[in-house]
Amino acid sequence: KTNIERCNRIGVMPSALTSFKGGNLISAEQRQKNLTVYLLARDILKRLYVKGAVSLEILERLNRKNAEQMGCMVSPIA
Repeated sequence: KTNIERCNRIGVMPSALTSFKGGNLISAEQRQKNLTVYLLARDILKRLYVKGAVSLEILERLNRKNAEQMGCMVSPIA
């Protein structure tokens, strides 16, 4: 039997397909979507930094909070 069949038999999802975010189980597809949204938002914050529209301190705080909400690792803006 495959690992997926074994996991289905005992009622758990294989770790390659799922992960935990804040105690909630999310699928690999949702994790990828969250990462894409986070990276797009980070790019917008970086553009604001390059234009000088907002201070780096505020943008880093927004970036960190966004990463937490999306369940991603923080990637620095500057």
